[in-house]
Amino acid sequence: MGAPARTVTSLTAATGTATGSELVLGSEEHYITAYVHSTGTISAGVITIEEAHDSGYAGGTWASVSAITVPTSGNQIGVAHAVGVYSVIRARVSTAITGGGSATAILIAVPAAS
Repeated sequence: MGAPARTVTSLTAATGTATGSELVLGSEEHYITAYVHSTGTISAGVITIEEAHDSGYAGGTWASVSAITVPTSGNQIGVAHAVGVYSVIRARVSTAITGGGSATAILIAVPAAS
């Protein structure tokens, strides 16, 4: 297995259109772990992990891989796992983060064994 790829995106008090940094993976099978860490008071929020065929894709809606509800108690973690062939993934706020707290999305991708 190769070294893991990783991206961290702060999504503090974000609106429904905020997107995180892209994680470009090529077109190989990967094990994906997505963490959403909340701090402070959160009353609502959902982070969706999405994929597209090309970096910088702006031609339409990215495909949903998984959704994580932002934990409403401070200093907690929400997590999702996925396995698949992904070209590019990112985290996007699909339901606004409200309540004054913040959330950080961490995406980690490890190539699957050949």
